[in-house]
Amino acid sequence: MAGNSLRILCLHGYGQNADVFRESLGGFRRFVKHHANCSFLSAPHPLESDNNLEKAEGRAWWFKKDEKEEIVYRGFEESVLAIEKHVQSCGPFDGILGFSQGATMVGLLCGLQQQKKLNFDFKFAMLFAGFCSRSQAHQEIYKEQISLPSLHVFGETDKIIPVEQGEKLASFFLNPTILRHKGGHHVPSSGTQKDVYRDAYRQFLDAFATSSFSDWSSKHLKPSKL
Repeated sequence: MAGNSLRILCLHGYGQNADVFRESLGGFRRFVKHHANCSFLSAPHPLESDNNLEKAEGRAWWFKKDEKEEIVYRGFEESVLAIEKHVQSCGPFDGILGFSQGATMVGLLCGLQQQKKLNFDFKFAMLFAGFCSRSQAHQEIYKEQISLPSLHVFGETDKIIPVEQGEKLASFFLNPTILRHKGGHHVPSSGTQKDVYRDAYRQFLDAFATSSFSDWSSKHLKPSKL
């Protein structure tokens, strides 16, 4: 944490990349610019392009494959390593934020952190339009409830990720903060949502001050004025 600004690692959705997500997150970034410093990472797996430049620049954290009556997420492990490398070179980060497939990745990382299976850690998570992994190999990650402070945001008119899927992912977190908005598959940034983001920011800072984070906070936190 630099001064009063939380450092947040941001993971894009399927078919996006770091630059596209940075642009689409413009409204959210403008609101949190005094509270948070966002770092964007492109997933390591390019989409097949068919000579389409825009599609060629799209990235994925994994590709879903059906193999022997099981759903497999090919490329997931490579993405975890890419995130670890980014954290080592550009981190540490106070929190992690994900959208759509990126939010699902965040949920899996939070589960792995809960089980002490990550070589890096975060103090809070923000998940927009997330869903649970359908890979059989990942179901073990959801077996232990995640204690990390979290904010879960989903749209009531989202045609890509239904509200129920976002609610299911949130249910694996202990005391999650939930924001339902009237919009679709995007990161909302209207006045109402801003109030929730501001409250979540305060909650994350409060979480740092609890006994579980006392050692970390004594080294990194300074008084915040919102």
